[in-house]
Amino acid sequence: LRIGIWEILLNDGVPDSVDPAAVRSLLRGLPGVADVHDLHVWAMGTSHIALTAHLVTDTADPGALLQEAEEELHEHFEIRHVTLQLETPAYAQNCALRPGLGCQA
Repeated sequence: LRIGIWEILLNDGVPDSVDPAAVRSLLRGLPGVADVHDLHVWAMGTSHIALTAHLVTDTADPGALLQEAEEELHEHFEIRHVTLQLETPAYAQNCALRPGLGCQA
């Protein structure tokens, strides 16, 4: 089976069932999260949704934050493939200053 590049790109968009602003709001509302940036949501085929994001936090328990984030994303948006990068406020500042390669706000 041969798949064209346009078919691949069409399947990688944000699913209609997911509102990125609502996802950002949910993540920002988690205890210990000061900000969210570089948020990306896309469909992985017809039944899986993926997400990557940077969370700015100074939490003492990163494992608990990651677990809560994954559970909330699954419960509210059916997002099951989650990759989160935790950043301290100082690191997030450096990320934003990288010319041409900085994180997207």
